[in-house]
Amino acid sequence: MDRKRKCVTLAIAALFVALIVLPTHVQAIPKWNTRNVDIHGNACPLKDRKGLECPQLCVKAFEDCPPNVPTPTCSDNETLCDDGTCQTSCEGVKNPCHCGLDSSKFAIKYVACPAYKGTVEVKALDVTKKDDQVALSCGQKFGILPGNATIDSAEFDSIPTWSEDATTVAAAAADKVWLRCPKAENHSLSFTEPIFLTFYIVIGAEFGILLLWHLYKTFFERGVAKVRQLCYQQNPSLPQQDSPGQNGDGDGDGDGNGSAAPPLLLRGYRRDYFGFFAFNSVILVTIGWLVLIAVIVADHYGVVTGVKNGIFTTHLNSAKVMIVVWVMMALWIAFLELARSRLVSYFRIECDPKVAQWIQVREHIDELVMMQEKSRFLAYIRKFNLWFRQFIGFDKTVTTAPVTKASSISGKDCSQTVDLRYFEYHCTRYIQDPEDKKYKIKPVDLGTTNLQLASQRSGLNSEEAQSRMNQIGENYIRVYVPSFPRAVLDEFTHYTYLYQLVALWVWFYFDYYQMGAVQIVVIIISALLRTVVRLSSENKIKSLAERSTMCYVRRNGKWSEIDTKHLVPGDVIAITRDMELMCDGILLSGEIIVDESSLTGEAMPVRKFAIRRDNNVYDKRLSGKSCTMFSGTYVLQCISDNTPPMSDIDGETKRSAWKEKASTPSSNGGGDGDDNNSINEKDEMVGILEHGEEPSNTLLITATRTGTDKGQMIQRILFPAHYSFVFNEHLRISYFAIAAWGIIALGLSVWLLGAGIDSLYYGLFVMTEILSPLLPASLVIGQSVTAARLRRMKIFCIDLPRIMMAGKIRIFCFDKTGTLTKEGLEFFGLQNIKKSESGEARFDTDRIEMNDASDLLQMGLSSCHAVTSVGGQFVGNPVDVEQFRATGWELAGKNGYKIDDSSDYTILDTFVKPDTNRAVNVVKRFEFAHARQSMSVATLDPVTKHVHVFVKGSFERIKRVSDKASVPNDYDSVAAKWAKEGCYVLALAHKDLGEISDWQALEDMDRDTFESGCSLISLIMFRNQLKDDTTDALTELKRGDIRPVMITGDNALTGVYIAKQCGMVPEGTRVILGDIKKSTSEDKEALQLPMIEWRDTTTNEVVYDIDTLLAAQNNSRSSNSVNKIDKAAVVDGRETSDFAIELAVTAAAFDHLVETEKIRDYLLDIRIFARMTPKGKVEVVELFMEKGVTAMCGDGGNDCGALRAAHVGLALSEAEASIVSPFSTPIRTIFSCVNLVRHGRCALTTSFTGFKFIIMYGETMAWLQLFSFYFSVVITPATWIFIDSFVTVGMTLALSLAKPAKKLASSRPTAKLLGPQLLSSIIGQVLINFVFLVGMMGIMFRQPWYRCNEFDSRGINLAFWFLLGDNYEAEIIETFLLYQMINAAGTFNFGHKYRESWWRNYVFVFVFVAYFVFVSVMVLTNPNRLNCLFRINCGDPDVLVDLGYPRPSWHITEYNSPIGNNVLPRNFRWLLWGYALANAAAVYGYEYFVVLGPVGQWMKRLWQSKFGNKKLQLKL
Repeated sequence: MDRKRKCVTLAIAALFVALIVLPTHVQAIPKWNTRNVDIHGNACPLKDRKGLECPQLCVKAFEDCPPNVPTPTCSDNETLCDDGTCQTSCEGVKNPCHCGLDSSKFAIKYVACPAYKGTVEVKALDVTKKDDQVALSCGQKFGILPGNATIDSAEFDSIPTWSEDATTVAAAAADKVWLRCPKAENHSLSFTEPIFLTFYIVIGAEFGILLLWHLYKTFFERGVAKVRQLCYQQNPSLPQQDSPGQNGDGDGDGDGNGSAAPPLLLRGYRRDYFGFFAFNSVILVTIGWLVLIAVIVADHYGVVTGVKNGIFTTHLNSAKVMIVVWVMMALWIAFLELARSRLVSYFRIECDPKVAQWIQVREHIDELVMMQEKSRFLAYIRKFNLWFRQFIGFDKTVTTAPVTKASSISGKDCSQTVDLRYFEYHCTRYIQDPEDKKYKIKPVDLGTTNLQLASQRSGLNSEEAQSRMNQIGENYIRVYVPSFPRAVLDEFTHYTYLYQLVALWVWFYFDYYQMGAVQIVVIIISALLRTVVRLSSENKIKSLAERSTMCYVRRNGKWSEIDTKHLVPGDVIAITRDMELMCDGILLSGEIIVDESSLTGEAMPVRKFAIRRDNNVYDKRLSGKSCTMFSGTYVLQCISDNTPPMSDIDGETKRSAWKEKASTPSSNGGGDGDDNNSINEKDEMVGILEHGEEPSNTLLITATRTGTDKGQMIQRILFPAHYSFVFNEHLRISYFAIAAWGIIALGLSVWLLGAGIDSLYYGLFVMTEILSPLLPASLVIGQSVTAARLRRMKIFCIDLPRIMMAGKIRIFCFDKTGTLTKEGLEFFGLQNIKKSESGEARFDTDRIEMNDASDLLQMGLSSCHAVTSVGGQFVGNPVDVEQFRATGWELAGKNGYKIDDSSDYTILDTFVKPDTNRAVNVVKRFEFAHARQSMSVATLDPVTKHVHVFVKGSFERIKRVSDKASVPNDYDSVAAKWAKEGCYVLALAHKDLGEISDWQALEDMDRDTFESGCSLISLIMFRNQLKDDTTDALTELKRGDIRPVMITGDNALTGVYIAKQCGMVPEGTRVILGDIKKSTSEDKEALQLPMIEWRDTTTNEVVYDIDTLLAAQNNSRSSNSVNKIDKAAVVDGRETSDFAIELAVTAAAFDHLVETEKIRDYLLDIRIFARMTPKGKVEVVELFMEKGVTAMCGDGGNDCGALRAAHVGLALSEAEASIVSPFSTPIRTIFSCVNLVRHGRCALTTSFTGFKFIIMYGETMAWLQLFSFYFSVVITPATWIFIDSFVTVGMTLALSLAKPAKKLASSRPTAKLLGPQLLSSIIGQVLINFVFLVGMMGIMFRQPWYRCNEFDSRGINLAFWFLLGDNYEAEIIETFLLYQMINAAGTFNFGHKYRESWWRNYVFVFVFVAYFVFVSVMVLTNPNRLNCLFRINCGDPDVLVDLGYPRPSWHITEYNSPIGNNVLPRNFRWLLWGYALANAAAVYGYEYFVVLGPVGQWMKRLWQSKFGNKKLQLKL
């Protein structure tokens, strides 16, 4: 494969050289143009020419000089020298009459008459006889030739032209001769000159070094491929556990960092001095290329020797050398850029990784294409791109890391010390296994059960800690941020800048240094700005990652203060208030209130409890979540286990004690709790360090560095996944097509200008204009502008490409609680369950308030939660907080007293009812788990000494775990009734354990046993109110052709109620709910084979044939016979539909559909997904992503996994944006979703607009140059600078400033660079412009004043391009194409569907009008300073006076034109201007009516009717 890769590389290089060199051998001359013929076909009369300079006159003696050029009179100390000037010394003064030849060979010596400072006029100048006619006129002017002499007369021959023969044979007869030195012989290079010999030696030596190194390397690396290693990025034996930052409660599917990731290929390398020498030779040669080409350019300007082209003697020789060196340098730099990541390793010797000094890590790149287009053509392109990337090795990332040595302790008794070798990749340490010598991630095994983990309270000794430090690395992620100079260097070595800089060498060489200097300034400014932004971003990441603080750790049985950098898994640290955790760990003792918003986005603090001492398997995703603390979170409060006892005193005394300890109660009834619950950390730490006391809150560290959830998040930021948008695929094809057209234009340039090296340079100009370096920037600038606008709207983005994806959103998924509805829930009431006289369980008739609840029910409601208090505010689950607040009870805090004198078990919480003697103590608690949808507590009644168990959760879950006899027959219908009314319905069950003497048995009781056998006692209802703007926002999204979907953890009927209330489900729509059929004991088949039962949520009737209903609905929609679903009417701000059907499913039904692989059949008909776990939310989003661009909006709590999985995730959260999702906003309104879509569509449209404009810029410049080459003219330098510096840059920036439309359009903008809309826009405008340009030139050829004033470039050196613009041809071409370029930007500014109307882009309108007026002034006005600066409608001062214009007061460089001006007749100026307006009207009309307007829509409908509509059809 390596040999094939090298052969293909050489073939590509040879092809590139051939495409550059072969056009120089094309022998062709421009055709279709006969000069100096008038419109009737008659030959044009010859014209007089003024202002011509006389040649030097050489005479035998100064006395022979004519009176008009008298010999100067020299002063006493001066001598008249042979050049006709007075000098103090004639030594070194060259006689021009010798023409630089050896005068000793001349028989007659001539001296030069003083130069004539005036000019002459030649009558009827014939360019083919120009020299003789000028000599004749000068002779007559000097009085040495008669007035009637002609160039054919004998008198004219009496003064011959200088020649070597004139110095010998004709010397006696010729006293005077005209100095016309013979053309210097073209000193062709022999290529054996010293500079070439030096070049051959250097290049030959370099290739010799590289060849010898390759042979040397190949010899020492034979057989090394067999010892390369594969290494997994995570130990496959480890359980995959997710963080709250991934999915809220741990039920997510991870981030792809597990064992499923492809293995790493490890290749070892060692240092070699020969390789070091060869590598440095490559660096020196690279510098040498740059120095050499700089010398060639400098020599072209005469900087090196003081004479232009002094080194290579002639311009032709210099140009040939330049082109060869330029091509070789470009290939050399391109090769180094492609091989950059592998270059250093190539100059080392590959060896066995076991003994290597460096490890090269190769990781396979899986590029995810967002919105992948299903096209056969693109499929072939995709396959070719994949093959080519694999062929050249670009399907892998290559990173080289040094190997470091350390020592570690091993053995069962930890008495053995072994040497370790490791390297670090992506901030993770890979250790060489002492046994098999392979590199692996070595996890620390702390145990798997709660008891094993809880027993590790003694910490580590110093040796164990150091060993683990060597094994894992310090607890500190170092982020490398380069210095500013290094960052600038890195920026300039990017291939985009390298391409620009290589191209600019041609510009500088070919006398286009003015524009080259401007481009250099633009490039430098762009690079500096990008560098500043990059360093700012990387410094933010660095500040986020490189964090450490001091903490107290138990080492060697003692507590000491160390830096958190030195913590390792297995350490035990003390937790203090206001502490930022730098590691993940398990709480061993005490209780902690933490702020996890930096990981989950959830602003509500979370309560953490000590790990249970049981044999259950620890899993931080489920039961272990309540005792797990995460790096990056902050400790708000530490709750001690040592508050005064309250379990054995009556309620009144208990309340008094609590009130004495508590701070001033807050308005909500909760105490501050800081004084009695918080620990005095300062006093405690003094006790720990001085007296060996134990801290109240300790943490067992389980993970550090990238093993933590925050570390993995940092890792994802530093090393993001590779993905591309659909237009990235189109962009590659576009570049290829543009490059191919550039090569064709190169050939056309050579053909039009004729064979020659100068023609090749002009062709290269055309190529660099067509394949503009601004193309990539044009796609990015719109994203940057939109990101700044979103930032001003408090919508933050950390992934710019996602902005354009927001413009293609088709499906928008929403969490319900806190997203569609308001943050908090309002307690609505209770519905008790009582036993009738017959023992049957029944509901009370009416809903009751909290005050009417029984004593037992109030005890359960006041204790069955995990609410605590921080700073006077209740902390916990919002539902729990509202429930506890509604009870009116007060939080007495954590007392830590023993349950009784014979027990070691303490009370967890105490709650008291004000103004009564009632109190309750919580002795055991199982926190809420999403997987179980329930929580439970055991409470001790201090009055009766009975222990009561209360279980609270979803009404479906509580029904399943409760005693069947306690469940009313109408339980489901009553609960459904409340859910239909928009209530969040929970249920509460209870059982009385009586007095307990064996507290250990209660402590050891598992959760299933603990929660079983309870009796239902009540339903608990909460109301969740819609946000004020939810309905309007969803209506706007529907108008924008976006389908909103609800994914909620709430009950399905509640979700249906909210969906109807907010207009997500249109009025009159029939909602059918799918759930797993409730089986009975008689239904044996149903018990064995779960089935989905579909029920109408309004009538509760069973729907037996859901497929038939959906098929009928979809057929009706697709036929458009009754289209009330896709585009339903909007009445009073909401959508209505007469017959539409929407589906809702529970989590159980969803899982069943997934298992049976039927979910995709129903997916687009399901509007509400209910009772979904965080993992389930991710699955739903991923399924929708298969259908179209999918967005997710949530509060960043238990939907973080879905937010990250979606194409576009928007977190309504105040947390750090980069942690939660690509987009985040602290403004908790879903109108942020509408704004994001509006701006995303605008960004997508403006990015494509900028791309189209840069394409049109290249095409316009190509036609400009090709037409100029046809006439052998070149536009003026001022026009070049105006186009490249002002028009292109100014228009591109102004186009990007278009503002988004106020309302969402009913369609989405295209994302296809090769789509019909974009191609028709560009191709159509190119053709229209070409036709008008040809027509304009045809009109010009019909003008009588032009046909006999055509520009004749014969005899002019094409290298001096700046002399070829003083004519009508160049003037008309450049002005007309200037209008076309400005018009292109104007047409592309159309598109009010996704942007505001074109005239509302005020910056663009100003720039457009300014440029149009600017060009019009030059075209329409008489000669003035501006015109003459651009060499348009101007001329030589004398000529302008002759034409009737006043003599200019400003300097005008003499015109290089026989007629001395290019002033257009006034009538023709208006004709040109009117024709440009007609061209503008044509392209504007084409874009507005054909591409974007009714014609384009008609053609689209015609195409769809013929070939079908492939667009995804959705019910909105």
